[in-house]
Amino acid sequence: MYKIQNGMSMKIVPTGRLDWPPPYKEATEKYSGQVRLSRDHRSMIGYVAGQPFPLVDANDPDVATKIMWNNQFRPLLGDDYDLRFFDCESNYNGRNKPHAPFYDIIVGHYAGYSVVNRTEVERCRWTQTSRLPAGSGCGPDIQSCLPTSTKGLD
Repeated sequence: MYKIQNGMSMKIVPTGRLDWPPPYKEATEKYSGQVRLSRDHRSMIGYVAGQPFPLVDANDPDVATKIMWNNQFRPLLGDDYDLRFFDCESNYNGRNKPHAPFYDIIVGHYAGYSVVNRTEVERCRWTQTSRLPAGSGCGPDIQSCLPTSTKGLD
């Protein structure tokens, strides 16, 4: 609301269909038939990638759990993500109070590697000998698994 009150405009357009990325759709078609819930429903058996339960039946006693798993593995992010130099700001906009940022941080580099639900790049195999320099506090070296264009970036 603060931004709109201070001049931000938005172009509102009609809704439209947003299809899944082709690799995600292909993975769903290829692997969803082999997925089932574990006995305690806290994990899935046979899941590789894509949407685990694309066809849910409202009468299935496990429908809520399957919807939760579908939401967890939706095509939100790619196999890897790499964000650089972005600003995170938290604000308090209480009733009848001015805009007041209380937390602001600039992140230089934030990256991640999805171990499951990979649809575009083959999952790498971890090795015991591949480590970052001692004292880096970063654990296993994932750079050996990333495309060569990202090697050496910190």
